[in-house]
Amino acid sequence: KVNNLARQVEAESGIAGCGVGHFTVQSKLAVLNGHLPRAEQLLLQQGLVEETMEMYQELHKWEESIAVAESRQHAEVATLKANYLQWLTETGQEEKAAEQKEREGDLVSAVHLYLKG
Repeated sequence: KVNNLARQVEAESGIAGCGVGHFTVQSKLAVLNGHLPRAEQLLLQQGLVEETMEMYQELHKWEESIAVAESRQHAEVATLKANYLQWLTETGQEEKAAEQKEREGDLVSAVHLYLKG
């Protein structure tokens, strides 16, 4: 998949061998090597906030996705948090959902979720 992306970049640019150095290829390689902060940096340097958020969501790293959204004042922060909370409760992770509510300052909901879990 990464090789195909590198070939695509080369085809679009018309420059042989440039694909591997392209930020999209480098960010994919960083993810594959477990260097998520580097992948985040590469994407955000290009202004790709949503792509960065999606990268983290695909890896089930919702908290990191939310942190990126908050740091870049993304319009969908509230929706993202709600989706994460729903996913946590649907997957039986009430304690983690409670921790999220606690961080948001919603202590009543947090206690309710702690008791549920």
